[in-house]
Amino acid sequence: MSEPPEENKFLAELTIAIAKGLTEPIKNKIKEFWLKQEYGVTISVEESESLKKISENDFYLLFKKYLGMHWSLNLIKVGIYISELNEEGKRERAKQLYDESFKKYGRKGQRIIQLASTGILVPVMKYIVDLKLDKGANPIVLNMEFDKILDEWEQISIPVHRESSEETINYEIQKKISIGYPIFFVYASGSASKIAQLTLAKMRNENIFDHKYLMWPKIKVINDIEYCLWVFEKIEDFEETPISKEIKK
Repeated sequence: MSEPPEENKFLAELTIAIAKGLTEPIKNKIKEFWLKQEYGVTISVEESESLKKISENDFYLLFKKYLGMHWSLNLIKVGIYISELNEEGKRERAKQLYDESFKKYGRKGQRIIQLASTGILVPVMKYIVDLKLDKGANPIVLNMEFDKILDEWEQISIPVHRESSEETINYEIQKKISIGYPIFFVYASGSASKIAQLTLAKMRNENIFDHKYLMWPKIKVINDIEYCLWVFEKIEDFEETPISKEIKK
């Protein structure tokens, strides 16, 4: 099996560089090459230090503990780094990494980056941890469940847009409830956050979620833009007793 053209080119340049003597720029270029092999996106030597610090990030360590076998482990680092870039106002660089991850990993990789960089993976991990602690799921099951969330993200998430109406949001949420997904998400940002918050508040006051789903919000403000996420986790049905069956008659 032949080596990729990019790798062939690098090896040819490296051979020439060794013949001439390794200068600092060449050393950096070598390091950047291996960083790209590790993360799948172009990372500078300076940026590698930020990624190294992310290895000590509490969320990353939690992900590694429960999903350390997952193929996306290094992409999670990139997603967290993109989140930091956005918070620092470095949106252009964040977009470059986001676009490059899509070219390398396709839709599934892009989704990992999106979920990690927006903080959505935090409640997803809570769900994964609960599967381990409450149901004793083994690492293989946890990895399969995480992949299932990635694969079904379009089905288990409701993005709220600026032009979304209360009726549409209400309908989409009730549809998810009627299907009975174990977990689903509603998310919005900027001006769309207000309509989402208003709709969910009304639905909660109408007791639509009672005895069906637990809902908790996650709100984050980045550069004066509000990012909102609501997590809905299904309440498992309790086993009926002879008394409760008689009451229903």
